[in-house]
Amino acid sequence: MAPSSIGRYTIIRPLGAGGMADVYLARDPQLNREVALKMPALERPSPDALARFRVEARAVARLEHAAIVPLYEYGDHAGRPFLVMRYMHGGSLADRIDQRRATLAEAVAVVDQIAAALDYAHAQGVIHRDVKPGNILFDDAGAAYLTDFGIARMIDAGGGKSLTQTGLIVGTVAYMSPEQALGRPNLDGRVDIYSLGVVLYEMLTGDIPYQADSQLQQAMLHVNAPIPSIRERRRDLPPGIQAVIERALAKEPAQRYASGAALAEMCIRDRNHTMRFLPALALLALALILAAGLSPTARAADFTAGNEAELVAAITAANAAGTGDHTIALTADITLSAPLPALHNPTATGITLDG
Repeated sequence: MAPSSIGRYTIIRPLGAGGMADVYLARDPQLNREVALKMPALERPSPDALARFRVEARAVARLEHAAIVPLYEYGDHAGRPFLVMRYMHGGSLADRIDQRRATLAEAVAVVDQIAAALDYAHAQGVIHRDVKPGNILFDDAGAAYLTDFGIARMIDAGGGKSLTQTGLIVGTVAYMSPEQALGRPNLDGRVDIYSLGVVLYEMLTGDIPYQADSQLQQAMLHVNAPIPSIRERRRDLPPGIQAVIERALAKEPAQRYASGAALAEMCIRDRNHTMRFLPALALLALALILAAGLSPTARAADFTAGNEAELVAAITAANAAGTGDHTIALTADITLSAPLPALHNPTATGITLDG
């Protein structure tokens, strides 16, 4: 049962519960604002739970970034510590993934913001170690924020000494880098780059890349299994996105992107590359949908060099016949010898249209 108050804060309702901590929506009567209040789940928290709270408080206190959920207060109530943070009205990325797959533009926007937050944290000597959709929240305007530094690893600026234990397997297995799964010491920020790559894959496909019957099996898939093809799951994605996923999920840290900014840059490049094809795709989709008036569902043949006239003729004939409500599944290799009106790039391969 949720308490009625914690410290000066009035509890409104639970927001979530886990094995280690409970989170409540609360109201600060002094400032008349809603906040998120987090405290250990047990009335008598273990030394490990207390240490996790101290780690999180220290980590967030040293991080002031536009894409990191800010800490308002660290306090104590009846012997139990609590954290008071900004309440994010937009829900979590996990909630959004449950509803539908993200578009490439939506996924890139999240990666860009969270990558910047991770780069900032790494520069401050903080490794998150638990980047996942449940730890990415949104504000009212849809901006993404990183939260939950409960298992963060902080490195002393003085000598590189960890303020938390090394050699322990910590994190969420579905998003865990191979070196985390193997319990290697001396982790660095590239574990977070790997996890963000898993998040990118999940945003675009709706599923994590490695699934297994047990956490141990899943961890070993991160270590040994080939990186799955994202375009086998979504043919509408640009070919370059597979290379982005492969580098972000490289088994060896040295083969990954060195920073979140480098990962975001490649994602943005692929997004912009796709945007250049939109006029061509729109024209092609219109031609095929209108030309498929004989059947609600049709599969079109490939278009090859010199078929611009056929496309124009299809549009003209379909305009004369009227339009219908149709769905077309199309896989076509398209090479145009000359650009059609509004076609900004004469070559597109592997295009899939559905509807």
